[in-house]
Order: sequence, then structure tokens, then C-alpha cells
Amino acid sequence: MTEKTNRDKLATFVLVVIIILICALVLRHSFVSRMRPFSVTPGPARSVYNPHVICDDAFKADVHHEDDNIHHFPVVMREGCFSGFIYVPKTWKAFHTQPVGDQTGFWSAFWFANQPEPAGPYPPNSNVVFNYPSRVFRLQGHGTILFYENVPDEEKPHD
Repeated sequence: MTEKTNRDKLATFVLVVIIILICALVLRHSFVSRMRPFSVTPGPARSVYNPHVICDDAFKADVHHEDDNIHHFPVVMREGCFSGFIYVPKTWKAFHTQPVGDQTGFWSAFWFANQPEPAGPYPPNSNVVFNYPSRVFRLQGHGTILFYENVPDEEKPHD
């Protein structure tokens, strides 16, 4: 009688294993058939921000607007190092910034003259208003940034 019981147990075991395998195959097929093909769109390139590195040509690449009578000017930024000094017009009491063109990957950082640490990096449209005693700074970032004032000529002090 034990031989018959052992055969029955073995048959039951084999049957259970077959049922489990069939169920696994059915579930796998069901899962795979529901998956839709997709594509991965690469995100923006990672920014390279170096907080205390100036560019090799920084001492030859200053941008002078201190004596200009302008309301705005654009600057194309470089990643990985701070630019030469940028001089904002002396008549500007404060200035604003905003990105120009494609904002994909845009960021900006400022290192004001005579300051021990840079400010930023800032994402696009971060609404930063700068009102510093220094109108001179180095710039690092990705994209083109527009500097502008928001004071009409008739409200500016005249010499």
C-alpha cells in the first residue's frame, strides 16, 4: 500500500509543478502582451558648475557697459568656469535678468567682485533682482541671459 501512496504523492507533485509552470507561462504572456513599446527621450544635459573656477581667457574677456547709456544687454554664458568681469551701467540702481531663447538646460551663477563666494546657480525665470554695491561680476551658466533695468529715463538722476 505504501508503494501506491508514494506513486500517488509523486503524481500529485508532478501535476502541481505542471500547473504552476502553466500558470507562470500564462501570467508572463499576459504581462508581456500588455506592455507597450516606448522610447526614452533623453533629458537635458547635466550642467557643469564649478563654483571657484574662472575661465582661462577670463582676464582678457571683460564686458564693459559701465559708461553706456543702455537699458539692456545679452550675454552668452559658458559652463564650467566664470567669465571675465561684466560691468553693468553705472546708472542702473538695480538690475534684473531673464533667459533669452531656448531655456532647455538654462542656469546662471554670479560671482560679484570682492565677494568670497558665488551666488547661484539659478534656474530659468528665478526672478532674481540684484541690488549690490558692486556693479561688477563674473558669470557662469548655460544659455543666453538678458540683463535689464526697469527705470525709465525720466526717473534717472541726471549729472
